[in-house]
Amino acid sequence: MDSFTYTPLDPSTRTIRLLRFINLDRDDIECELTPHVISSVPLFTCLSYTWGDANGPRDKITLNGSDFSVRANLFAALQMLRDKTREATEAKKEWIFSAAKYRPEESGWWDGVIGTVHFWIDAICINQDDLLERGHQVGMMRDIFSAADLVVAWLGLFDPGLSHAALHCIMDDTVYDHKHSAPGAPPSWAQQKDGILQLKRLPYWRRMWIVQEFVLPRRLVAVWNQQGVWVRNLRMVFDVGSGVRSGDPGFYVETLCRERIKREFRLTGSFDQLLEAFQYGECVDPRDRVYALLGLAHQDDISQELEPDYTISATQLYFRTLSCVRHSPYLVDEAPWNSFRRNLKASFLVPSDGIYVQLEVVYSISEPDRRLAQPLLHLLPGYRLFLGKQTLETLRNKYPQCFVDGNDPQIIYDAVVEQLQDFPHEEDPKAWRCFDNLLRESLGLSLSRDAVEEIFDAFIDYPAAG
Repeated sequence: MDSFTYTPLDPSTRTIRLLRFINLDRDDIECELTPHVISSVPLFTCLSYTWGDANGPRDKITLNGSDFSVRANLFAALQMLRDKTREATEAKKEWIFSAAKYRPEESGWWDGVIGTVHFWIDAICINQDDLLERGHQVGMMRDIFSAADLVVAWLGLFDPGLSHAALHCIMDDTVYDHKHSAPGAPPSWAQQKDGILQLKRLPYWRRMWIVQEFVLPRRLVAVWNQQGVWVRNLRMVFDVGSGVRSGDPGFYVETLCRERIKREFRLTGSFDQLLEAFQYGECVDPRDRVYALLGLAHQDDISQELEPDYTISATQLYFRTLSCVRHSPYLVDEAPWNSFRRNLKASFLVPSDGIYVQLEVVYSISEPDRRLAQPLLHLLPGYRLFLGKQTLETLRNKYPQCFVDGNDPQIIYDAVVEQLQDFPHEEDPKAWRCFDNLLRESLGLSLSRDAVEEIFDAFIDYPAAG
């Protein structure tokens, strides 16, 4: 059988692919993939899951009549989804395929019903080898997971004994025993706590991409093996707000639950806070440390400036991100700003070679104009004069060779700019313009009209902290 080949999506439209199981009477997994404009898609379910080891075992499914290879964890999830679809079909429960008629969240216990026949699964519905399509589809993730009738958070296959103990802890014993009778004595409290701890340690919770997949959906059920609970019940036993640290088991699951609660109450933080909160999330591509969180960004300018683009390097994205968060009210002081840059640089695997050490001078000089604590000072001639003297002193110490050919301001300016020619002007234009303005002022060179207007706009447009 031939391998599956994608038909390209039209990038000018907001089109996604949806998967549907076919030939449910067979043991093999057979699916069909069809395109749909997102504004008129049928009801569909999204799968949130961990991709798993790229070098691990793979299984074959049939997709539009051709072979398609999937990793082991996704294959297990597909088996579960196929089985649930088959059960619904065999029972002829056509009524469950209407979102308006089926809302079981309040019961807590997931009864295994999935109210759709269409599914969106990123590893299948996106051509991962097409970088342009991949960026286009990733840019639609917020809309996809917000539009889904249901999101299934597939935690994976879990030890039956620990699963039994965890479910006893999550669910009321009476409800649990009625829904899922098990032989023998019920698990002890110690066993239940151990089951919950192991549940929090599952690889699912450490994956970067599940952040928005967990926070955005209207309806979310956490599933492992053939069992599951609605997320509201899950987070009740995860001690949300207990003050766990980043190295503790379950840190991410509690952080995720807190973000979901904030989202429900429309309490959204700044994008730099999201980056800090999930800086240790696991992803193969370091660029996904930003792209995986864009769906949670409430500033439209952040989403536009950082539109997913897999044709740029992680280093380019690093500087673009700095430009976007430059005026965050939570990075006003020098210490958090420097700490944020260090952490972001490390998470992006940006090399600390001579070039980047050299470029630090741009940020150190532009630092005073970035701060929000004292914007009015930026308009006062005396303070601008102080900044100019400070700028020249820093540059003399850093690049003494630029000042040896006399005091001609233009020659000095050109020499300094040449030293910093490797600064990524296109990726972080805000920092460079700020630096350039200060350099020109300190040398007594005239500013362009745009530069003068920018100084005043920087004051007028400062966001309020808090």
